[in-house]
Amino acid sequence: MAAENAFESEPQTLHNPIAGDGLKSILAAAGVKTAEPFADDDAQETMLTRDEALVETDKFEKKGLKHMPVRYGISLPSSISFWYNETEKKPKHMHQVRFQQLTWIDFEDPRDEDITYLQENFNIHPLAIEELVTPTYQPKVVQYDGCLFLSVHIPLFDISHRTTFPGELDIILTRDHLITSHRHDIYQLAKFFSELSKNEGRRRLYMSQSPTHLLYAVLDILFNSCFPKLNHISQKLDFIESQVFAEKEKEMVLEISILKRDILNFRRTLKPQRSILESLLAKNHPYVPEELKMYFQDLIGTNIRIWNILESNKETIEALEATNNSLLSNKLDITMKVLTIFSAVLLPMSVYTNMLAMSATIPFGNNPNAFWIHGALMLVIAAVTIVFFKWKKWF
Repeated sequence: MAAENAFESEPQTLHNPIAGDGLKSILAAAGVKTAEPFADDDAQETMLTRDEALVETDKFEKKGLKHMPVRYGISLPSSISFWYNETEKKPKHMHQVRFQQLTWIDFEDPRDEDITYLQENFNIHPLAIEELVTPTYQPKVVQYDGCLFLSVHIPLFDISHRTTFPGELDIILTRDHLITSHRHDIYQLAKFFSELSKNEGRRRLYMSQSPTHLLYAVLDILFNSCFPKLNHISQKLDFIESQVFAEKEKEMVLEISILKRDILNFRRTLKPQRSILESLLAKNHPYVPEELKMYFQDLIGTNIRIWNILESNKETIEALEATNNSLLSNKLDITMKVLTIFSAVLLPMSVYTNMLAMSATIPFGNNPNAFWIHGALMLVIAAVTIVFFKWKKWF
């Protein structure tokens, strides 16, 4: 491929068949030599490289030569170089960072033009490229000719629905490239990519070896990003516990249900990821050498630690839910008991008033104080009822 073979040589001059005087003067001021354009097609396809990093520029047009394949290269004393291919368009949703012979390409919400770019510029198996645009509902590892495909699901948090959901991250691993693709924003991945793009020391640390080393670094960052989320869940559990015992059981019913759903979704997303790591260790993948297997074994340990924390959180939220329901049930029992007592106290008074209503002649009917006499009798009946309940220890 042209995009890969171009990095094999390191010319020290600028080959520019169409540069104007303005560009030449700028380059002369920078101490860069210029050369006359080559006549053959191979010379027009020449692209310069740098020792450690490569920065790709955007396409620009030259009047009258917009269809001519032209590459410009600048070799600077600081070993920083730029390359540009006028006929090669980089997709808008693609970001890449390069160090020495290793390139990391990241696609955010890949489109048709992204797939076309991969097909035209990389020798990747068509099924692996198809996997990038096909959603997968379970993580998997598939080895194709010339590449290794992985699909992992990262626990992401949906703020609007207050729950965790699986964010798919597709990865293609080749000899010199790490290609990632995702449809949702993954903050930790974007932050790590930005650090590599801006900091040469970070590139030297993470990209000076093989793509598998970089893959381990990416997975390690993503797995460790779960711990802040787990700390947030623990804080929510402490808050709910304090509110449950502060007689706010009704307000905590919804909070408990939301947090319980979040924990269950977290567990459902995390559990299958262990099979991915175990598959990389169990099978003899050519992209996972023996010296790296201990690192992926460490990732399995991280996955187990996260799972154990989630199990503890699951048990805690279930215990809080049971306690909250018990307190609510106890409050309901107390309320029903009070209502029952009132009904029991009023029952004899209701019987007395019904008897008076059915009587042809009301006792003390001719007495001007008849109302107060019957009222006092009903109070006496209520008092006798209460004393009887007390004597029976019914309340």
